[in-house]
Amino acid sequence: MFYSSIGCSKKSCRFLDGCVFLQNDGYCMKYYVRQLSYEPASTVCRQDGGELFRIDSYRKQLAMEHILSSVLSVTDDVIVQGTKDSQDRWLFDDGTPMTYFNWNSPDGQPNNGPTERYIHIKSSNQCLWNDFGSAERQFLCQINENN
Repeated sequence: MFYSSIGCSKKSCRFLDGCVFLQNDGYCMKYYVRQLSYEPASTVCRQDGGELFRIDSYRKQLAMEHILSSVLSVTDDVIVQGTKDSQDRWLFDDGTPMTYFNWNSPDGQPNNGPTERYIHIKSSNQCLWNDFGSAERQFLCQINENN
C-alpha cells in the first residue's frame, strides 16, 4: 500500500536509526521509544531536522497506521502534532488550523479536560486520537526530505 524502506535512505535522515522513509511522500517517520511530554518531544524532533508527526489527511493517517502496526509493531500511545489553543481550536505547531481529525469518538474523545491540550494516538486501538495533558509518552517525528 505504501512504499517504504527501513532505515531512511535519504540524506535528511539516513543517519537516524529506526526510521522509515516514505519515498512517494518525501519524508521519514521516526519513532522514539523514549517517553517525553509534548514540548520536549517537539524539541527532539526539531533537533533531528523535523517536527512531531503532522497528520493532515486520511491518507497520512493510513500511512502512519500501516507503519506503526505492520512495520514497527508499535502498541503504545504515541504523541503526534496538535495543540489546543485558548479558544479551543486545534492547531499544528506552526499555527495552521487542523482540519482532519481521527478522534476516538466511542470513548468520548476529545473529552477536553481542562489541561488536555495535546494529541496522542492509541496504537493499540486503530490509531484513534485522544487529547491529553502533560504526561510523558513515546512520540513520532516527521523529517522531510528537503531538510
